[in-house]
Amino acid sequence: MPRLSLFSQIYMRVIALVVLALAVMLVLSHMHEYRTVVRAWQADMTQEAEWIAGHWRETTDPVVFAEAWSATHDGVRMQIIDGAGVVVADSEVVGQPALTPGVYRASRVQGRASIRLETGMGELVLSRRAIPFLPAQSQFELLLAALGLAMLAGILLFPLIRGLTNSFDELSNLARRVADGHFGETIGEEGAPDIVAVIASFNEMSRRLKQAEIKNHRLLRDVSHELRSPLARFAALVDTASRHPEELEELSVQLRDEIELMNRLVADVLLAARLEAPEPELDLEPTNIGDWLDAAAARLGGSVEAAGAKWQVEIAPDEAKVALDPQRMMQVLGNLTDNALHAAKECNEPTVSLALVVDDDDVRIVLSDNGRGISEGDLPHVFDRFFRVDEGRTQAEGGAGLGLAICKAMVEAHGGGIEINSAPGKGTRVEIRLPILQTIA
Repeated sequence: MPRLSLFSQIYMRVIALVVLALAVMLVLSHMHEYRTVVRAWQADMTQEAEWIAGHWRETTDPVVFAEAWSATHDGVRMQIIDGAGVVVADSEVVGQPALTPGVYRASRVQGRASIRLETGMGELVLSRRAIPFLPAQSQFELLLAALGLAMLAGILLFPLIRGLTNSFDELSNLARRVADGHFGETIGEEGAPDIVAVIASFNEMSRRLKQAEIKNHRLLRDVSHELRSPLARFAALVDTASRHPEELEELSVQLRDEIELMNRLVADVLLAARLEAPEPELDLEPTNIGDWLDAAAARLGGSVEAAGAKWQVEIAPDEAKVALDPQRMMQVLGNLTDNALHAAKECNEPTVSLALVVDDDDVRIVLSDNGRGISEGDLPHVFDRFFRVDEGRTQAEGGAGLGLAICKAMVEAHGGGIEINSAPGKGTRVEIRLPILQTIA
């Protein structure tokens, strides 16, 4: 037997539930009405029996009275019972011989009253047949009502359930396509708020998978491109050495340089990948940012001055502490300083400045230079892997294009952020923001 679709399963079960609920409501309503009618009849019977008892005379002939009652009260039975429980008169068996004691059975709807007979105290009972709980006419009416309400419920619920199952069908199709590798595809975000939220989350997942796929392809392409040049040079050097053994000693230095360059490139790629992990490996410790930056400025000052640039440091004493991996953040600051020196090397008076600004919630490490700057078109891409602002900068000079990407990943792993502002001919300003761990008064 073929399995029913999601729409059929939901639709049939909802309709069945609605019909069941309506049927229960109708039966309960009928039961209430039935009980109300029975109680009213019971009260009427009791009142009439008491009225008759109030006008009863001890000399009244029970059989004659029962005959007269049957002639004027069709459907209401009168029974007169003596003190021994024997029916001495019955409006439904008039003219028959004396009744056998004990044959009396009370009807479901009855009224009772005590009367005085010639033989002593007795009881007058008025009764009528109880109506069926669900007579044939009521059953037919209930069936028609249930069918009508079921049809109405089906008409009203059809668009809602169809829309719901259509959304799930679209989600299912999209999930299959994403599972087949069609990342980035989305579906329309329409329907109930809960369904829209699910669709929006799935669309976002698909887009992120597409972005991750693009990044992975770009990484493979860029790593292949960056390794191709040193490998080509390495192969050329090996070929030269094989043809000119006498030059092997001189060529070995170049071979080592190429190997070192490839090792550095591979190490940078692995570092960038580790820093993009959900929980990057950092050795964080509470660090006084002022003291740490003073020590870092002293370490970097020698290389800046050796490059012929002016080193300006403005670090006011402060006791603010941040969660810092000193070694990794020193790598960030050193990388940014190397970039600043390279950008400013052609100026008449190359200058690199380092400053610390402490706010209420974070600290800002600001590194700036008076170099050639970055164009407006290049600025949004400076943190992309393998992107070079200066295409003339060679790999041997450290220009593989991973430095700023690594800096950004390291700073964000510290819970901070990094921002670059620059303009051609006006220098570059890099600002690192780190959240304050605590401030000692």
